[in-house]
This record gives sequence, C-alpha cells and structure tokens, in this order.
Amino acid sequence: MLRQAGYDFQTLAPQIDESHKLGETPLDLVTRLSAAKARASKQAAGPAGVQAAVFLGADTVVVLKNQVLGKPKNREDAVSMLLRLSGSTHEVITAVTVDSQHRQVTRVLRSRVNILCNTAIGCRDVLSRRRAAG
Repeated sequence: MLRQAGYDFQTLAPQIDESHKLGETPLDLVTRLSAAKARASKQAAGPAGVQAAVFLGADTVVVLKNQVLGKPKNREDAVSMLLRLSGSTHEVITAVTVDSQHRQVTRVLRSRVNILCNTAIGCRDVLSRRRAAG
C-alpha cells in the first residue's frame, strides 16, 4: 500500500519480546506490541535515520472466547486453528503505530470474523486461496 501511494520505504524486523503479560487484555497486548515495534525500528535506525524518517509498527491478534490465539507454528497448526475458529465468531484486533521525531500515534481496528471450513480439507483450501491471493 505504501509503495502504491508512492512512498519509498525500508522494512525492518526488530526483535522484541512478544509474550503476553499477566493480566494484559488482547487490546493492551496488540497496542503495546505495535508501539514497541515502531520504537525498536526507530532505535535501530540510529540518530540520522530518526531525524529523517517516520516509523510504522503493527501487530495483529486473533481472539476466541477471550483467549489470544498464538501464531500457527506450521501449515497443519494453521489448519487446526481454522477448524477451531470455524463456525464461531472471533475477533481480529490490529494496531498500527506511527512514530516520528515529534510524536507517536497508535490506532486500533477491531473486526468480528466468521470462518466456515468444517473439514481439514476445506481449511487447507482456505489457506491455499489465501496464499494465492498474496
């Protein structure tokens, strides 16, 4: 999206602790991780990069029955997760943080999602279509 809008950018992958803290709500978790990623990228850029740049950090969590589902470890774990989510409404929460030299702003989007794939084969098909779409 940034490239389509004509922005020149560099992708950084800061290493941060993404563990869920005791008592932290899913909304607090995703907001904290988004801001931490933007801040870590800013620190990695050094003084020259900080003065000339805007840093984006983002994180997304899937929540089912007030439980944050972790990232799937592999394709079979992803199929298992889709089967668990199938037929029920779950929430997807995404936070995006913009961090510049002068301020940091975070916005959050919450979506309620329904997935219907009642078999492992159906869920594999969902994953294949998603991969093909990019």
